[in-house]
Amino acid sequence: MATFTYNVRTSSGQVTAGVLAAESRVDALNSLRGKGFYVLDLVEQDPEAVIDKAGFGGGLFQRVRLQELAVFTKQLAAMVGAGIPITKCLTTLARQQKNEYFGKVLNAVKNDVAAGLSLSSAMSKYPGVFNAMFISLLISAEETGTLDSTLEQLAATFEAEVALRHQISAGMRYPQIVAVAALMVVVFVMIFVIPQFSEIFRTLGAKLPPITAVVVGLAVFMKTYWYIIIPAMFLLPWVLKFINAMPGGRQFLDQIKLKLPVFGDLNKKIILSRMSRVFATMLSAGVPILKALTIVEQTTLNAIYESAFQKVRNAVKEGRNISGELEKFPALFPPMVTAMIAVGEESGTLDHMLLKINDFYTVEVDTTVKKLTSLIEPVLIGTLGVIIGFIVVALWMPLFKVIELIQQLD
Repeated sequence: MATFTYNVRTSSGQVTAGVLAAESRVDALNSLRGKGFYVLDLVEQDPEAVIDKAGFGGGLFQRVRLQELAVFTKQLAAMVGAGIPITKCLTTLARQQKNEYFGKVLNAVKNDVAAGLSLSSAMSKYPGVFNAMFISLLISAEETGTLDSTLEQLAATFEAEVALRHQISAGMRYPQIVAVAALMVVVFVMIFVIPQFSEIFRTLGAKLPPITAVVVGLAVFMKTYWYIIIPAMFLLPWVLKFINAMPGGRQFLDQIKLKLPVFGDLNKKIILSRMSRVFATMLSAGVPILKALTIVEQTTLNAIYESAFQKVRNAVKEGRNISGELEKFPALFPPMVTAMIAVGEESGTLDHMLLKINDFYTVEVDTTVKKLTSLIEPVLIGTLGVIIGFIVVALWMPLFKVIELIQQLD
C-alpha cells in the first residue's frame, strides 16, 4: 500500500488537496476520478515522509520547538540567498534535523514542491509547524520575489520571540526554586514535625488553644490524606485547562492574568512587545493590513487582546485608522503606543514605528522581570518566615500553659 498526496479540482471548481492510500498510482487516479474530481497532480510519498500532520500538540514526539523553527528559517534564508534550488535546500535541511518529526515534515514539503506546488502551499498543509504568519509572509514573498529577505525577517522574528521567552523564564527561575523550596519546608514541618507535638499534647491532656487546634488539625489531615493532596497539586494545570475550555472560561482567566498585581503589567508588556514585532514584520513584507491584523490577533495569546484586535480590524475594514481604534482600549494600549502608531500612519512608516515600540517594550520586559525577581525573593522569604513563626507560636502556646500549671503545683 502506497501513500499519495494530491491536488484536485471539484465539480464546483474548488481546488483542494489531501492524502490518499492506494495499491498503485493507477488505483489512486481511478479512486479520485470515481469521486468526480479532476486530478491536478498526484505524487507518491517516500515512506519516511508519511507523517501525522497534527504537528504542535499532535503527540509527545510530534513537536517542533520555536528554536528549531528559527534555526531552520535562518538556514533556509541563507541557502535560498545563495541560489540553491528549494528542493535541494529542503533535502539538505531535512537530513540535518535531529527532530525526526520535523525532518519528515520537510521531506513531505520537498516532495510537494517537486510535484509543482509552491513552497507556501506545501507548508500550509502543516499548520501545527508553520503558522499563519509564516505562510502569509511566504505568499507575499513569492509574489514579490523576495523569499530570501522575507525568510531572514521571519528568522529574526522567531529569534526575538525565543529571546523573549528565555528572558522571562531565566528571570523567574530563581523565584520558582525558592517558592518550591519554601513549600517543601512547610509540607515537611506539617507532616513530620507537628504530628509529634500532637502526641505530646494528647499525652499531657492539655486543652489546645484555637490557633494550635487549627494547625494540628491541618497537619493531621495532611499526614492522613497526603495521597490526595499531592496529586491534587499536580492536577491544578488540568483544572485550569478545563476552565479554559469552558464557554467564557478563557476570557475569565485571561482577564485575571491582566489584572494581577505586578504580573498583570508584565503580561501586558510581553503582549505589546510580541504584537509590535509581528505586526512590523508583516507590514514590511507587504502583507495586506487586514491580513496582518488577523495574524497579530492570533499571536497575542490572550482572549481580551484578541477581542480588541478583532474590533480594530472590523473598524479598519470600514476605513478608520488603527491608532484611533486602539485609543478606545486605554487599559490595553498605553498612550505612547497609540501615539507612535498614529505618527507611523501619518508618515507612512508604521512598520518602523512598530519596531521602535518593540524595542521599548523588550527593554521594559527585561527591567520588569529583574525588578520582579528582586521583589519576589524577599517576599517569599518573609512569607516563609511568617508561616514558620505562626506554626512555632501555635505549638509553643500549649507548652507554656503546661509549664505554668506545673509551676503552680510546685
